[in-house]
Amino acid sequence: MSNKMSIPHDAIVFVGDGRKALFLRNAGDEKFPDLKTEQVFVDQNPATHDQGTDRPGRLSAGSNARDRRTAVRTQSEGGRHCGAAAHFG
Repeated sequence: MSNKMSIPHDAIVFVGDGRKALFLRNAGDEKFPDLKTEQVFVDQNPATHDQGTDRPGRLSAGSNARDRRTAVRTQSEGGRHCGAAAHFG
C-alpha cells in the first residue's frame, strides 16, 4: 500500500483553516501535479472591540430551580463547572 496520494488531472483540492480557504485545480497529472489557484476565500472577522460596544445582556431567572441553574450556567464564564456548583451548592 502506497503512502502517496494521487491527484487526478483537473481535480479540485481544498485547503482551509478558520481564516482562509483555497480551492486549487491540478493542471498537471497524477504523477506530476501542478496545483493552480482557482479561488480564495478570506474571512473578514474584525476584532471583538470593533464589532460592538454593548454590554452583554442580562437573563432573568424564573421561579423554577432548573431555570435558576440554567441562568447561572449561561451567564457565567465557567459554563458547566459553575452550573454544577450551583446545582450542588
